[in-house]
Amino acid sequence: MFLERQTDPAHAYHIRLNEKTTAHEKKQGEAFAREFCHSCTSLTNQAMVAALTQMMKEHPTEQQNMMRFCVAFIAEMSLQSSADERKRASVDLAEEFMKYTSYHCRALPKI
Repeated sequence: MFLERQTDPAHAYHIRLNEKTTAHEKKQGEAFAREFCHSCTSLTNQAMVAALTQMMKEHPTEQQNMMRFCVAFIAEMSLQSSADERKRASVDLAEEFMKYTSYHCRALPKI
């Protein structure tokens, strides 16, 4: 279960494990995941530069939300097993990120 193995008292990831997910929220999340995965796989280097440039132009609240998602993804990746060598480097990097950053600096407040 997502982030089940760690506590999040400051709600750094704004994820509540005991909340019930509606069918709409589940579909929305699954659609986002498919589109995000497809985009990450199919973007050329120049398209990635364009995407990053645009993301840096977004409203600071939106940038905070994107960063919060990225941190939550990294936190979850750090808890994964890495028997698959294709995933090993990602798990290792995520573990290092979690090890060398404090919980306090990863807690991104809703402002």
